[in-house]
Amino acid sequence: MVAACLEPDAVLSEIARSADIHVSQPFRWRKALPTASTPTVPTPVSRPRKKCSMVTIELGGGRCIRVESDVDIEALERILDVVERR
Repeated sequence: MVAACLEPDAVLSEIARSADIHVSQPFRWRKALPTASTPTVPTPVSRPRKKCSMVTIELGGGRCIRVESDVDIEALERILDVVERR
């Protein structure tokens, strides 16, 4: 019955009468439930960015890598492994 109330061409008062419920109930259901025309979108959570600085890693032979101080450690390890093999 609730699904029938959400149909675009539904006559809510007729649905209520056929189910022997108060006429206002289908209107409350429609208002309370989201529909395809009004999708619910999660609200992005804004997180304060912490200040980060650049870190320079001297590799020798005139090579260096610059990364932000909040770099993902596992990713940095993989990068360093690749660079050291060359």
